[in-house]
Amino acid sequence: MKNIVFTDDLTREIEACEAHYFSDRVKSLALEEGNPSGAGILSCGGALALNVSTIRDEMHNRIMMPGIISNDDVVSGLEFLRANVKSCRIDVPPTINTVEIMPTLSGLGFVHRDFYNGHVGEAEDVLKRLADDSSRPPPSLSIRPYAAAELKQYIDCFSEGHDIKADERKVIASGFSAILNSPVARMWGAWQGGELAGVGLLLIRNQIGHLASVTTRAQFRRLGIHRYLLKSRINDAVAAGCRLVSAHTAVASASQRNLHRVGLRLAYTKAIWRSRDG
Repeated sequence: MKNIVFTDDLTREIEACEAHYFSDRVKSLALEEGNPSGAGILSCGGALALNVSTIRDEMHNRIMMPGIISNDDVVSGLEFLRANVKSCRIDVPPTINTVEIMPTLSGLGFVHRDFYNGHVGEAEDVLKRLADDSSRPPPSLSIRPYAAAELKQYIDCFSEGHDIKADERKVIASGFSAILNSPVARMWGAWQGGELAGVGLLLIRNQIGHLASVTTRAQFRRLGIHRYLLKSRINDAVAAGCRLVSAHTAVASASQRNLHRVGLRLAYTKAIWRSRDG
């Protein structure tokens, strides 16, 4: 970690990885004929307002701030969202001037509800730590990259692992399938006895390999699948020329502990604001 300098620019780069991941998913939905999911994106200065009206999930109805913003940018984003959904989420990274933004958010009916962490590590260092681990997947477990013919299995596993509501799965599937076909996305799956047990995504942007959307079906948890998927994606990131790897997790979560065991470190903590009546 001695070669990583923790700066506002690094924070913005990691936030941008996450923001582009979700905005690409929403954009693909908005481009569907007739836009049946009611998807839309508004760029407000250095902020992005994302909206999918047919999904109640706040991850698809929120404002992200990967760039430099003003209070007016936030107000514009909220006007856009509130015209389409009742509640939403606002991600406020530490690069934002909270002295100015907090009174604005409070005045607009939002309260600070939670924190979320961004993590980063040197890709080759993390890979070395993983290589030093002598554990190997059991013979019955196969870790391999996504193949187009497996789209349905991947979408089903992703939906089950993230407990996506049945009436929202079709919309989630449409956005997710667009990501799987993106040249910057690398998806890996863990197959147990012919069944897809878990999936994990790698997104490559500006020499950063961003780790996202890892999940395991309930019956296959506690088998080390997350770690095997992590190792495959880190190896993929290094092969693609990534200098850093990054990820977001809930504070003090099992995912955070797993990442820190292999060399990623806390880069920043962002505040999550939600509607007061949400």
